[in-house]
Amino acid sequence: MDTPGSLTGRITLGRVLPVGEPVGQTSASGPKIAIVGYGRHGKDTVGKFFSRITSLRYGGSTSWAALPYVADHLGIHPQLAWETRHDNRQFWKDYCDWLRRADPCFLIRKVLFRGDMVIGIRDKVELEAMREQKLVDLIIWVDANPRITTVDHTVTFGPGDCDQMINNNGSVDSLVLECCRVARNRRLGLLYPGVYDNIDDYRRLVNAPTALGFCAPTNEETKL
Repeated sequence: MDTPGSLTGRITLGRVLPVGEPVGQTSASGPKIAIVGYGRHGKDTVGKFFSRITSLRYGGSTSWAALPYVADHLGIHPQLAWETRHDNRQFWKDYCDWLRRADPCFLIRKVLFRGDMVIGIRDKVELEAMREQKLVDLIIWVDANPRITTVDHTVTFGPGDCDQMINNNGSVDSLVLECCRVARNRRLGLLYPGVYDNIDDYRRLVNAPTALGFCAPTNEETKL
């Protein structure tokens, strides 16, 4: 089967997958969530916030899991492939579809092997298979419309297919507090649940020299 993209010839699954790569397991027991939405709406930012305020571990996105294979296919350095992914969104979508042609949850399992959150699912087939196989407990849609109006046609499902919406149209502070509320209401292992009642509580905690090891959010993060 020919792979998508501009390269000619064929590439076998045996060449694409590194020997010994774990693909059939997930990480340790505990809540698992998926964070989805259109490109540039703040999915990774929300995932990083959750990793700071809950016990959930950030394991990266499906795009990050696909990066070595995309770079190998294009014959370029992984960093260059990553930095230009937003300019080649449809190619990434097509190639990821090809990667998981035999297993719709292939990339999801790779992410969940290293963390408790899977970020950036784009195909409805992938989403439905993940739900059917009960790989996650909660699917969150991150929405930055109307702040960002660009339509992302590579996402083939919408907020109606998800369990929870997070609004990313306000300030960083409002996004942080909404993440705290969702974590508390959905029982996602919120750290110090009595603390996050206002943004000053959050700032005091994340800026304190504790063993949590996370830093305060920046104004640039919701632009990711």
